[in-house]
Amino acid sequence: MFTSPPLSSPITEFNGFSVYHHQEPPFQGKLYAHAFLEIILPLKPGHATVTWNDEADHWHEQSIQPEHLGIIPPYQSHTLTWHQRAELVLIYIEYPLLIHAAQEFLPQYKVELFGHYDIADRLLMQMCLRLCSALKQEVQVDLLYLDRLTTFLTIHLLQYYSSLGVVTYGDASPQLVPYKLKQAISYIQTHCCNSNIRITDVAVEIGLSQYHFSRLFKQAMGIPPHKYLNQQRIERAKTLLRQKDSSISEIATQVGFVDQSHFTKSFRQLTGRTPQAYRRDIW
Repeated sequence: MFTSPPLSSPITEFNGFSVYHHQEPPFQGKLYAHAFLEIILPLKPGHATVTWNDEADHWHEQSIQPEHLGIIPPYQSHTLTWHQRAELVLIYIEYPLLIHAAQEFLPQYKVELFGHYDIADRLLMQMCLRLCSALKQEVQVDLLYLDRLTTFLTIHLLQYYSSLGVVTYGDASPQLVPYKLKQAISYIQTHCCNSNIRITDVAVEIGLSQYHFSRLFKQAMGIPPHKYLNQQRIERAKTLLRQKDSSISEIATQVGFVDQSHFTKSFRQLTGRTPQAYRRDIW
């Protein structure tokens, strides 16, 4: 019988991703398996040991060093052990989500996810930690940021840790047809001030998946859809900043940001000034 490792705090879920982060006492692993791709990220001071069974029924063992990662494919029997108190990040990703994303790139290609048991991938580590940090926030989470982060993480896994990464693409490059591009732009401009809008919503509106839409939109516009959405929010904010009816925090909420901090950061990135400085220069 397969079991999951005992975890002392709850797992946070978002969009097919389940994330766990906590300090754990020493644990002697038991055999378990599940229908998820599992990412194991031990942080200092401890390390984790993975034992797994391959297709030839051979057993292997590998220690995962602190700030390295282990990637366990779905349905692979394995144990996870840590011999001292350790800080762990565990991320579980639904298998159908990965397969669906892969099919958007090569519809006829059967993707295979590979196991990797002690890898130093700083970009993947940073994305995992950022996802964990965002989901642990007690304040309202920026859904657009989470959408972007999980999309990047999914594409990174498929590109570097699956059979999809070794496929050579043909010369033909699909494009977003003009009427669908116009429809997507119109939808973003109409709904950009809604803090709950997600790139998935725009993609569904024009009949594409999030991954396919994001790739084609960037190809057509030169920037990813989340950046275009932020640009529209900042343009709306500039109009409101020219007036004196609302405070900076009120404007942040009115144009779709979860709080003033997110608004100020995005405004500075796009204009080189804070909202306060922009308003001061106008008046």
